[in-house]
Amino acid sequence: MRALPALAAAAVLSWLAPPPAPAAAATLEGGARETAFHYAVELDGVIATVTERLTLTADADTVAVYTFALPAEAAVVGLAVTPPGDRAQRGVAVDATGAITPAADADVVIAPDLGLVRRLGELDDHAVAYELRVWPVGPAGDTVAEVTWVAPLEVDDGRLALRVPGRGDGDGALTTARGTVRVTPPHGVKAMRDLHAGGDLLAASPGKKAWAFTAPQRGELRIDVRPALGDDPLVVWTAAPVGDAGGAVAVAALRPREAAPAAAIERAVIVVDVSAMTAADADDRGELVERVVEGLPSARFAVVGYDRRAHRLTAGFARTTDEAAVRDAGDAVRGASPRAGGDLRGALALAAELLDADGAPARERADLVVVVTDGVLPTDATAGALDAALGGGATVSAALLVDDAGGLPAVDSALRELVAARAGHVVVLRRGELLTRGARLAGELAAPPTWSMTGVDAGAADVRLDLPPALPAGGGAIAFGWYAGEAPTKLRVETSAGALVAKKSKLRHAAALATRHASFYAPGVHGEGTEAADRNVARLERRVAVVGAWTSLVAVDGRDELAAARAALAARGGTFARIAPPGEGELRVDDGVVDEVAQALRPGPLARQDPAERIRTDLLTSQLLPAARRCQQAQLRAGGARQGQLRLEIEIARTEVIAVRATSSAGARKMTDCVTEAAYELKIASYTLEDPDAITLIRYPLRFAPGRSGDDADGGAAADGDADADADVTLDDDDDGGPARVAPPTDVEDPLGGLRERDR
Repeated sequence: MRALPALAAAAVLSWLAPPPAPAAAATLEGGARETAFHYAVELDGVIATVTERLTLTADADTVAVYTFALPAEAAVVGLAVTPPGDRAQRGVAVDATGAITPAADADVVIAPDLGLVRRLGELDDHAVAYELRVWPVGPAGDTVAEVTWVAPLEVDDGRLALRVPGRGDGDGALTTARGTVRVTPPHGVKAMRDLHAGGDLLAASPGKKAWAFTAPQRGELRIDVRPALGDDPLVVWTAAPVGDAGGAVAVAALRPREAAPAAAIERAVIVVDVSAMTAADADDRGELVERVVEGLPSARFAVVGYDRRAHRLTAGFARTTDEAAVRDAGDAVRGASPRAGGDLRGALALAAELLDADGAPARERADLVVVVTDGVLPTDATAGALDAALGGGATVSAALLVDDAGGLPAVDSALRELVAARAGHVVVLRRGELLTRGARLAGELAAPPTWSMTGVDAGAADVRLDLPPALPAGGGAIAFGWYAGEAPTKLRVETSAGALVAKKSKLRHAAALATRHASFYAPGVHGEGTEAADRNVARLERRVAVVGAWTSLVAVDGRDELAAARAALAARGGTFARIAPPGEGELRVDDGVVDEVAQALRPGPLARQDPAERIRTDLLTSQLLPAARRCQQAQLRAGGARQGQLRLEIEIARTEVIAVRATSSAGARKMTDCVTEAAYELKIASYTLEDPDAITLIRYPLRFAPGRSGDDADGGAAADGDADADADVTLDDDDDGGPARVAPPTDVEDPLGGLRERDR
C-alpha cells in the first residue's frame, strides 16, 4: 500500500477524477525500442553510483525519447552516447534552456547533438522525472546511451538500501532490465553481509565480486546489504573543495542494532495483522509472536488480532514463562480465519483496554506494544488517530515479516511516525532471520530510545550542515552541506547520547549530492533577490556537472570539429544552443512540476481499458452491484425502507480490500452492514489495479429508489467520459418488479472527500 518510504503515492479513483499513473513507470517514444537494458550498481560505503545502459534500435532513423523516474534524492552526473560502430561521446553540463533552444539558422552545417538528459520535474515526494533524448537510433546498428546517477543509501533496520523506481514495459518497447551490483564497505567496516537485489539473495558474503541480478518488470527495484558493524556507532565524513571559496561536506552516521535488557519490559501486547493479505504468512507470524514473547522472560503478555475488526487472541495477560500459554498464543495466530480489512486503530484501542483493565504500569517504558504487520495501512489510519486510540504511555514498536528473497517493503509513514513518537523501533525481519535473529528480536523491539541529532562541531571551520533529527537503533543518517573558507580537519556529531567522533573518509560525489540536497548552504549561492540566487545555483550546478533545475547534460558528436568546439566552450562555462536532429519537434522548459510519467499497460485487451474501466468491469458491475441488489432485496423482504442513499469508500492494496467506510441516509441504514461486508469480499485480480503496492481509493455512492416501469434491471455503471456518465445505475427489486437506481458521484471538486494522500 501506499504508505509511508517507499512509502509510492496512493492512486485515488473516482468516476469523475481518474487516478494519475504511478510514478514508477518509463516510456520509450519515437519508434525506438530497446534490445538490452543494464544497471551497473556500485554500493560504495553509503553512496550508490548507478549507470543505466540502454541499447537502442529502430526500423528507421529517429530520435529516441526515454522518460524515466529516479529517487528524489538522486543526482544525475553523467551521460554518454555511443553511435553505431563508434566510440562513446561524453556529456557536458550546459544551461538547461540552451540545451533545448535551437541555434539560429546559419550557413555552416554542424552535426546534430547525440544526446540530452534533462530534469522534467517532481512526480511526488519520492521520485523525480527525467528525459533522455538520443540520436541517431536506426537500422544501421545499435546505439548505446548511458546515464549515470548517484544517491545516498537509506539506512533501514541495520541495512543499507537502494530503491529504484520501476520501469514497466513501455508498451513493449522496453526489455527486461538486468544488472550487476558490487559492494564496498564503508570506511571502518570490514565486511558486508546478505546482499539482496531484484527479489533474490545474491550472496551471504558478497566480497568484491560483481553479482548479477534481474530487475522486476513491475514495481521498484530494491537492493540492500547489511554492514557488519561492531557495538559502537560508525561516523564518517568527507570534505570536497569546490572552487576557491569552500566546498562540499558529507557526513554519514550508522548506529548498530541494539537490544534492551530482558527485564526492561513488564507487560507486552502483541497486535497481529491476521487479515487475508497475511494468510500465507500465518505459520511464520505465529512463530514470530512466540519468539517475541519468549524474549521477555520477566513480562506478562497478551495477543490481539485484527482484520476488518479487532479481537482478542488470548483471554488476558499470561506469564511469558508459561510454555502452554505461549504455544496457545502462537496457535491462535496460525489458526485465525483470514478476512479482508485492516483495523489497526481498533486493535490498538483493544490493547489499551487490556492494559487499562490490568492497572497502571509500575514505571516508565514498562509497557510494550508490538505491531506485527505488512506495513500497509488504510489512509484514515493516521499517526494521530493511532496514537489517540492507544492512549497511555506504552512504547510502540513494529515488526514486519517479509520473504527471504523479497525486497524490503515500504513502511507506512503513519506507522513510522507512531513508532517514533512512542520511542520504539521498526524491525524488518526476513523469514530466514527468525532463526538467527529471533532470540534478540524482543530486545531489539524494546531497544533504547532514538538518539536526537543536535549538531556538528567542526572546530574553527564554518560548516553548514542540516543533519536529520533522529538516529534510531539500527538506523542511520546521511547528510550533505557546505563549508566556507578553509576545509575542516576534524568533525564531531553531537547527539543526545554524547558526541560521536567522525573518521575522515572518501564519500564519492559529495559535491553533486550537496548541490542536489543542500545548495542553499553553499558559499556564494545566496544573493540579493531571487534572480541572483537562481544565477548562483545555476553556476554551482554547471560547476559540479549535475542535472538540476538550471542545468542539463548534452553529448555532441565529437567527430565534428565545430560540434566539439561547442562542447568545449560549454564546458568552460560558455553559452550553448541546441543543434537539433532532423525532424525533432519543439522542446520546452517545464514549469518544474509534472503530474506523472505516462504508465504503459501490458500489451493485450487490457491495454485498451483505463484503470477506472477495469475497476468498474471487474469489481463494481460484476460483483458489488449484484451484492447490493441482494442486500436491497433482503431489506425489502424484511419490510425496510424503499429508498435511501449509501456512500461507500473502498480502499484496496495488494489485491485485497483493506478498508471500507460507509455513510447512509436513514432509509438505507439497514443496508450499511450488508453492503459493507459485500465490499470486503470483493475478489480482485492482479491486473485490475494499476499499481498493486499503492492504495486505490474507490468512492461510490448508491441511491436506492422505487423503480420506473420499463427500466433496465441490468443497467451498467457510468464512468468518467462515457456518454451516459450522468445516467443512473439500476439494481433489481424483485418485490415489485421495478429497479432501484444507483447514482454516480457528484462531488468532483473534492475527489478525496477530505482524505489526505499519504506517502508510503
